[in-house]
Amino acid sequence: MNNNNIDQTRRSERISFGIIVAAMIFLLVYCVISANDFSADSYGYHEVSKTIFKDFGRINTIRQYSVQTEYNISYPYLFPALIAIVNAIFHMGIFGGVFVNVIVSAVTSYVIWAISKKHFGTVIPAAVTSVLLLCNFYYLDEVKSARAVPTSLLCSLVIMYFLLKLPNDAKWSDILFAGIFAGSAVVISFDTVIVVFCAFVSVIIFSKGKNRLIYPLIYLGGMLVFTLPWIIYSITRFNTFWITAGPGVEWLVDSSRATRYYSPGYEPATLFNSPSKYFSALFGAKFKSVAKAFIKCTLCTGALFYVIWLIVNTLRSKKIMKKTPNTSESDKLKTAFAVVAVTYIIRTARYIMVGYGAGRFQIETWLMVVFFLTAFISRKLQYT
Repeated sequence: MNNNNIDQTRRSERISFGIIVAAMIFLLVYCVISANDFSADSYGYHEVSKTIFKDFGRINTIRQYSVQTEYNISYPYLFPALIAIVNAIFHMGIFGGVFVNVIVSAVTSYVIWAISKKHFGTVIPAAVTSVLLLCNFYYLDEVKSARAVPTSLLCSLVIMYFLLKLPNDAKWSDILFAGIFAGSAVVISFDTVIVVFCAFVSVIIFSKGKNRLIYPLIYLGGMLVFTLPWIIYSITRFNTFWITAGPGVEWLVDSSRATRYYSPGYEPATLFNSPSKYFSALFGAKFKSVAKAFIKCTLCTGALFYVIWLIVNTLRSKKIMKKTPNTSESDKLKTAFAVVAVTYIIRTARYIMVGYGAGRFQIETWLMVVFFLTAFISRKLQYT
């Protein structure tokens, strides 16, 4: 690459960095000036954080669970633990979760930048993706509502950063860190189990030689760092390996009642006893709710697409990088996109089965689509 191309690349990096900083400032301003919108989950995380280091899992409020207990089975422990650490220092109460999410948002932008620069060869996807994320009102509401989605998303991106080094550049330490963040993701949000499992399968498939046996074991070992406390808690308190509030919720016709007590003689409608009702709900209300949420994730930042189009075409006209495409890098990007696509299709399918149509549950899938499509477009423009 000649000096002119290096200067152009540095200029694009400075512009992209400035755009991300501006988006981060927008997030901060939004959190300060917008009204508080704490939900039951917000208070749930806060309540769990109060006893996380005293009487692990003990809750001070009464909630309705499918299992009668005074101990938490609904909220994984790691996000409340982060809130507890913040409150031990700053005494911010429920706003400790907001503080955690603001820090997480900044780190997320950095990780997106690192993935884009190292694995995609350009920072343009980082700028586009970070702006669309940090200005997405579904994401912003998660940040200011002190819920766990931003932290869960960060873990998924970190896992991606390390595993994209497969098959040739990954070291055992990369797989270990991927495993550690995979374990973190699971005990931040139980919903990440599909992403974590698909990442594990990817480690098996894309490792070479003896590493095909060693790396999966390292990955699983890394996962135990943060999942082991929940496993011990589940066994000692509930005599089960992994306790959650809604096991089998994906088979219910009406999943909104998954965590309520039922009278002894009541049998909820499921796929197994009411298959016609189940499939009617699955391809009707459940599918529509998830599809609408995904579309709204895009529409709520639609005004930015015109600006992005102008930026991309400006960079295109300058032809920043004039060199022959690296076939192996192109193939790697396509393979990575295929793996991510399969992972999030499976994840979305489960959300449809459960009927979780809230926009916050679709943020991560939406982000991955934006990130990889922008990477493809940017790479194509580089060689125009």
